[in-house]
Amino acid sequence: MLKPIHRYAQYYKCVMILILLFSTSFANAQPPLNENAEVIVLSTAASAPVGATKVGTIKVVDKGFKIDCGYDRTIQQAKEKARKIGGNILKITKLKEPSMVSSCYNLHADVYYIDDFSKLKNQVDSYTYKLKHLIPENAKYALLYFYRPANYTGAIISYNIHLNDSTIGRIANRTKFSIKVYKQGPATIWTRTEARKEIHPDIQFGKAYFIKCGIKMGIVVGQPDMYIIDPRQGIEEYDNVDDRDHSSE
Repeated sequence: MLKPIHRYAQYYKCVMILILLFSTSFANAQPPLNENAEVIVLSTAASAPVGATKVGTIKVVDKGFKIDCGYDRTIQQAKEKARKIGGNILKITKLKEPSMVSSCYNLHADVYYIDDFSKLKNQVDSYTYKLKHLIPENAKYALLYFYRPANYTGAIISYNIHLNDSTIGRIANRTKFSIKVYKQGPATIWTRTEARKEIHPDIQFGKAYFIKCGIKMGIVVGQPDMYIIDPRQGIEEYDNVDDRDHSSE
């Protein structure tokens, strides 16, 4: 007579564990956000957001069929996935750059929700502090920061960077440079190897723009890769590029 009771006790225990798991999952679940809702991106170096609720994890990876898979598009897709599961903070945990194996960015991230972005005060204050030391808000110029992290893909290839009709610098593997721009408004930043790459920032005084450069697979030489990066991520990545063994060209 004791065996059936023991069996029922085991069933009851399993049911309670399942209920606990499901209740925890639903407690953290968030309704999808509006497609235009702001999503803050935190880099791999940033600490997990204090006061935020983790709602899940997402990834944007190349399975061999992606064509539009540059940095901008990868971040856009990651934000779309975050909104769908109710998150407004994207904490990147892994960001793999284009390589010989894949010409795409591959991203993994934890997704959080916070009802008030001001609760990210420590992270925001740290970013604001760094930014104010780069350029004052009332400056009559803008800053452009170009950097290229170390990467084996196209490591021996370097290329000139142009702002409209002027050549402003040259970027090689594991190098960086910055310039001041004294003209506001739409601009074309471009470069060329076997193909041309353009970005079109609307430059405003008192702002700092971080442009991440690289090389992706091409037919013969390799094609230039160049994207405007969120300043929160750009500040950290720019500082981490060690170009002491390179002289400016």
